[in-house]
Amino acid sequence: MRRGVMVGVVLALVLLMPTSILAQDGDSTRRHTVQAGENLYRIAQQYGTTVFAIAEANNITNPNIIVVGQELIIPEATTEPSATEEPTDEATATPTEEPTEFITYQVQQGDNLFRIAAEYNTTVRAISELNGITNPNLIVTGTTLRIPVVEADVDVPPDATEEAGETPIPTAVPVDETPVSEATSTEAAPEATEEPTEVAVEPTAEEGGEEDVVDMPESAVAFDYGIEVELFGQDKQAVIERVNTLGVSWIKQEVDWSVIEPVQGNIVWTDLDEIINLANANNLNLMLTLKNAPDWARSNTENAGPPDDYAAFAAFAGSIAGRYVGSVNAYEVWDEPNVASNWTGKPLNGASYVELLSAAYTAIKTADPNAVVVSGGLRPTGLNDPNVAIDDRVFLSQMYGAGLADVSDAVGAHPVGFANPPDSTCCENNPEIPGWDDHPSFFFLNILQDYRSIMNQNGDDRTFIWATEFGWGSS
Repeated sequence: MRRGVMVGVVLALVLLMPTSILAQDGDSTRRHTVQAGENLYRIAQQYGTTVFAIAEANNITNPNIIVVGQELIIPEATTEPSATEEPTDEATATPTEEPTEFITYQVQQGDNLFRIAAEYNTTVRAISELNGITNPNLIVTGTTLRIPVVEADVDVPPDATEEAGETPIPTAVPVDETPVSEATSTEAAPEATEEPTEVAVEPTAEEGGEEDVVDMPESAVAFDYGIEVELFGQDKQAVIERVNTLGVSWIKQEVDWSVIEPVQGNIVWTDLDEIINLANANNLNLMLTLKNAPDWARSNTENAGPPDDYAAFAAFAGSIAGRYVGSVNAYEVWDEPNVASNWTGKPLNGASYVELLSAAYTAIKTADPNAVVVSGGLRPTGLNDPNVAIDDRVFLSQMYGAGLADVSDAVGAHPVGFANPPDSTCCENNPEIPGWDDHPSFFFLNILQDYRSIMNQNGDDRTFIWATEFGWGSS
């Protein structure tokens, strides 16, 4: 079941018709004005060229981000595959011309092209071209790849360069997800024969050596859709059938510790076992959000909150991870710990939460080293009141100050968009939006950009953001 990790989004936006080609005063250069709903892949497909070619012609450092109204130079048509081609039935195409020097590598479970490229001091693009891979997001366990030989002292050029100062957004924005209430996002796994692989944890340096840094375009990262479900107390099979009609590959299920272990040492497994078995039987990747201490673990039983002794929660998380090794892909530790109603009984700050996260991280990784541990998604509040809530940006900075980078594989986020379009930013005073538009906390894109900036400032720029819950109002 371990199929890949990374957060995705589920609410598809409407794609509009392509725009016209522009030519100015005898200039024969082809130009295209970006329309709402377009992306570089679709534009490249329309003109018979590639994403890389358009990105290079227009000095685009992040191919996932183009702006409506932006005028693009369209280079001459080419038959080369685009690095962000959408998935097809085949994960790879027929390899091209035989290289002069290469070695072979068999894809292992948990691999992705970025990690393989970093290990062999080459690039995702070079491996893709050498093996005729049209979609770098999909590689199959057991496939033999040809790896171009690169001398150790040769600098590897980036796949899609990111100029210094540019802040890449780790999730492409043209889509989102929403269940009955709020949405979740995750990363992917189609059929066993087309297995996107884990990407949440970046490669680290060998002992005593330095890490080879290889720039990675977001287009080379496995990406898929997910949705938050509530299976406890429901007709679980009926809910899963509805999930399947959406075509998503991930589900998120919240697990209330106070319900699962109402008496210390007596975990009620029945419902959870059924949920895990259903997810596995339907080839769904699964993330569990563990939250809410039972009364027996807390001296302050007002609202919801953490236990007096964080070791008690670690024991619970370790028991869950140990029981479901290989069946649960990821664990989100707590839900919105920057809000007093979810964190009553302990100081409301990032350091207090990271202490709990650290204990849970160790327990989960000890039980299941392959599971991805995601920090609890924070609620955007714009408020700093220790009796009510701490602003999510402030709280995230506090978390990094307490060592977040060492005790998480991904950073959870709840970038709710309220009534604002996902590609808009604060504060445009749109007359069609009567409220909830005067602070960055109300904007999906602002939240992700601010989180990435904080992560960069703390040297954690190679960790991914997982949007574990979000959505937009429908009216």
